[in-house]
Amino acid sequence: MVWKLVEGAAAVLENDMKEFEIDGVGILIARNASGFYAYPALCPHMEAQLAFGTCDGKLITCMQHLWQWEMETGEPVGMAEEALKTYPTKEENGQIYIWFEQEHKYAYMED
Repeated sequence: MVWKLVEGAAAVLENDMKEFEIDGVGILIARNASGFYAYPALCPHMEAQLAFGTCDGKLITCMQHLWQWEMETGEPVGMAEEALKTYPTKEENGQIYIWFEQEHKYAYMED
């Protein structure tokens, strides 16, 4: 595994999120007052783009079926039946990096 720079991620505003790409894989970067967090770009439920959801600094909400997760841990809240997988992040010299070797996959993504 290796730390990979997420170009432009430092511009994500607090209590917001945006999708980026690392080695051809969609990565969602979210930010709150505590820092940056990284997840697969797709919802673990039905492949919805999480970037079209909401982030209030505590929860990430998928707008397709309103599944929610604790932003800092990826743990499910309410109706969500599966945790969000996470990638470790670090901020260094104003840049955001994720610890990335390969795409995190959910059950529906596996062959």
